[in-house]
Amino acid sequence: MTPEEAKAILAKSEGTDESAILPPIVLKHLSAADIPEGIFIEIGAPKDGIIHLEWSGRLFKERERIVAEADYTWTRKYWYDPIGLEQYLDLVRRAVEVRSRTRGDTN
Repeated sequence: MTPEEAKAILAKSEGTDESAILPPIVLKHLSAADIPEGIFIEIGAPKDGIIHLEWSGRLFKERERIVAEADYTWTRKYWYDPIGLEQYLDLVRRAVEVRSRTRGDTN
């Protein structure tokens, strides 16, 4: 997908309740100026006619900044990875803390 196609998808989503779904490769070509207010972006791509989300969360524009919200609402009942859910979420927390200390762009 080209940046122009992504911008067209964002413009089409304006004024609707639907999120714009963009592949991760195009995100590095977009800036806050390219994202209209009130638009939510989900990261994913179509595979075999079905949208597969690459990241559980959304991006949106807030006061000229791009904000990312991660959605970590899993339960142990449906967790199948070798590392435990609690350990995984602890690693996510630590990664956010380190990025906050080193770059200052996370909350």
